[in-house]
Amino acid sequence: MPPQVERGFAGGHGSHWDAVLEDPGQLSEVVRAAFREGTTRDWVEAILGGEPTKVRERVLPLGGEGFEALLMELEVFTRAKPGVATVYPRLRPEGRPIEVTPTKVIEWGDGLEAEVVGSLGSGGDIAFFATDYFGRSQEYLGGTPLPVTLSGVSYTLGTISPEPRFEVVDGKRVDVSKAAIVAPLKDNERAPYYDDDFFLQGPVTRVRRFSYPPWDEGMVVELELPDLGKVPIFGRMKHFPHGPPKLGEVVAAYSWVQGQLAKSG
Repeated sequence: MPPQVERGFAGGHGSHWDAVLEDPGQLSEVVRAAFREGTTRDWVEAILGGEPTKVRERVLPLGGEGFEALLMELEVFTRAKPGVATVYPRLRPEGRPIEVTPTKVIEWGDGLEAEVVGSLGSGGDIAFFATDYFGRSQEYLGGTPLPVTLSGVSYTLGTISPEPRFEVVDGKRVDVSKAAIVAPLKDNERAPYYDDDFFLQGPVTRVRRFSYPPWDEGMVVELELPDLGKVPIFGRMKHFPHGPPKLGEVVAAYSWVQGQLAKSG
């Protein structure tokens, strides 16, 4: 069955650059760098909001490790010149895809971007911001199981104390200091989170530290998560004042979950 399609409210989903930059005002510097140094892809013709348009992507690497700024330009034929439609931080996913059957798609920008909510082949549900939605929307809307690879950009994260901390979960007393957790933040926290915002907690299986000058330092922390497998998460170094986490330590991250379809063929 095809997924339910909803429209996001005017104004978009938010930029998420406060998870990457100390001063969100530096975003203009990132945009200028993307035009100056980024890789430019070909224009793609489309109909958005009932108007014939062209869309072009510019990709600016941010220090390596698959972390980058993705900028999308929009040329509407009734306007004088192209404009920047969106720019957001993206961590390219890696590793084994998981099976997701989309059940709901929330479109932003007349279909330029979307959150995808879906059921997992292993049971349960997940939601993610589809970084490839513009080019592969028909696949997301087809109603069939899809191979999806996930990643995350964390708002904040940190190493969990190894001291036991027991809570009652599903009627059982559980040491949550060692638990692997995937839990939606929407409706569970006071901040205005979206469907694709999750609390992720699990043991560290890989750590890669890097810098993205002139703005900041960060790392990619790979977590082993229930039903999702190993998922890379971007986080700023400032959240680890005592140094990067060690393999096997448990890290918790308030994260924006991203996903894309596995490459065909």
